[in-house]
Amino acid sequence: MSGEEYKIVNVVSKFNIGVKNIDLEDLINNINLLGTYSKYKFRGLVFSSTQNLPGLVCLFSSGTVMMKQSKMVESSMYLGRLFVKKVLLTGIPAVFKDFEVDNIVGSFNCGFCVKLYDFVNWMGSLAEFDPKLFSGVIVTWYNNDKTLSFLVFRSGQVIVAGAKEINQSYKGYEWIKGKLQQFKDFFTAVVLLPEYDKDEQSKKISVDTLLLQKELINNHLLQNQAITYF
Repeated sequence: MSGEEYKIVNVVSKFNIGVKNIDLEDLINNINLLGTYSKYKFRGLVFSSTQNLPGLVCLFSSGTVMMKQSKMVESSMYLGRLFVKKVLLTGIPAVFKDFEVDNIVGSFNCGFCVKLYDFVNWMGSLAEFDPKLFSGVIVTWYNNDKTLSFLVFRSGQVIVAGAKEINQSYKGYEWIKGKLQQFKDFFTAVVLLPEYDKDEQSKKISVDTLLLQKELINNHLLQNQAITYF
C-alpha cells in the first residue's frame, strides 16, 4: 500500500480591521454582506467564502478576525483582504492589519500500519497514548524555540499541527516520517460489514478500504456546515 503525499489541510490565521465595538447584529442585516450570527450561540459573525477560494471567516465585535480552512498562507491573506473590501461596502472604515498565522495543519499517510505501543515506548516522554481516551498517539517535538504536535494513528494517518510557517510544517513532516519507518506493521483487517447477512460474519477488506473510509469521514468533518456564502 502506497502512502499519501503530505499536504496542508488548514491554515489558521488572524488579523484586525482597525475598528472596535462593531454592532454585529446590525452588520448581518446589511444586504451587501451575508453570514450567520447568533449572540446566544457564538460571539462572532461567521462568513464562508466561495468554493473557488475556500475559507471560513469569523469577525468579532473587537475588530479581530479569525480565519481557517485555507490551504495556503497566501490564500488566507487574500481572503482577509477580500473580506475587508466587503466590510467597507457597509460603511465601516475597515483596514487589513496585523496579519499573523496561528497554526498550520498538515496531513499524510505513511503507507503502512504503525505499531503504536512500540512507537510510544521508543519515543519516551515525547509521546502520550491512552487508547481508552483517544485512538491516536500524541507526539510533541521541540525544535529550537518551535513546538510541533503530531497525531499518529495505527492506520498510518498522521496529522501535523502547531507550525507558524509552511517550511516548519514540512520539517515536522520529514521528522515524524523518519521516526515511523522502523515501526511498520503490515496486516489485513477483519471487520463486520453492516450490509452483509449474519451468516457472513467475517469479511476481509484491505487496509486501503479502511483508510478510504477514514479519509471520507475526515473530509466530512472539515466541511463547513450551515454557513452562507459571501
